[in-house]
Amino acid sequence: TQANLDNILEDENTKEIFISANDFTQEVNLEAIGTSQILSAIIDDEIGHFFDELGIDKEKLIVELNKTEHRQADYDTEFLYTPKARNIIFYAVELAKESGSSCVYPEHILGGILKSRTGSAYKVLKEQNINIKLLQQKVMLKLINKKQLLCKF
Repeated sequence: TQANLDNILEDENTKEIFISANDFTQEVNLEAIGTSQILSAIIDDEIGHFFDELGIDKEKLIVELNKTEHRQADYDTEFLYTPKARNIIFYAVELAKESGSSCVYPEHILGGILKSRTGSAYKVLKEQNINIKLLQQKVMLKLINKKQLLCKF
């Protein structure tokens, strides 16, 4: 969560690690900081001497860390989500549970967008003067109807 990230960044040295990790991320044209970029930043930090003391070739390690085939190990799923998209998914899962569904349907995802009230998707809906409450009602009605339909069988 954002609160936990803010706590991590209270220490100036730790903050510098994440700034460096972000720089590494931009150098290799990636959109999100991964574990490889964090470790690369740590290697360049004052505690990088740990690697020297163990006889590890830091340059070789950084080259290996920057190989894109390792990037997949940083993701829990096959898709990359922005933090706000991840929140929408969490809201969608929450809505699915609340509605008694064993799966997440598109209606749940739309409900997650509406519940989040943040992100570019929600912003565009608001800018287009779409009645958010009416859209939420339509989503809920669809979920109620779907639940009734599934319960008949």
